[in-house]
Amino acid sequence: MKIDKEVLEKNKKGFRVLSNSRETIHRSMVIQRICELESDLCEKIAEFFTLRNSSITKEKVMKDLYSENGLLSSLSKSAKIAYYLGFIDDDIRHDLSKLAKLRNSYAHEKHRKQLQDEPDLLKLMHDSILYRKNKPELDALSPQHLFLSIQETLQKKVGAIDINA
Repeated sequence: MKIDKEVLEKNKKGFRVLSNSRETIHRSMVIQRICELESDLCEKIAEFFTLRNSSITKEKVMKDLYSENGLLSSLSKSAKIAYYLGFIDDDIRHDLSKLAKLRNSYAHEKHRKQLQDEPDLLKLMHDSILYRKNKPELDALSPQHLFLSIQETLQKKVGAIDINA
């Protein structure tokens, strides 16, 4: 799996968080970006189920599967289903699970700071398949831009899922 070149070039250009309260904004940005990725994946899966079963609506699928106690109420669970349905490969499933752990750490541990200040969180990025397969290009980026490059590449992969294939 290759890092998206357009994403990589965009993220080489500079630091996106410019506020004095960088940690709070960084946490929020990570949570928001990963939630958007999760939402896009959930939409694809819900669309697939509604195409296969005309008696259900997309809204019903979203409520039943993705509500707080739904069967697919986490990014890791949705990634597994997407993998078993053949929408994504195991590398993407693996990296989505790493992002889910990162999001959960930022969402549930408010003391967390920037990635460069959190070795265990930065390790999640370094353990991703995208990082391992694109290490020379990604090592030139700041930790935040490393996250953004991985997240945005996965966002494009999820967006490209063809549920009719």
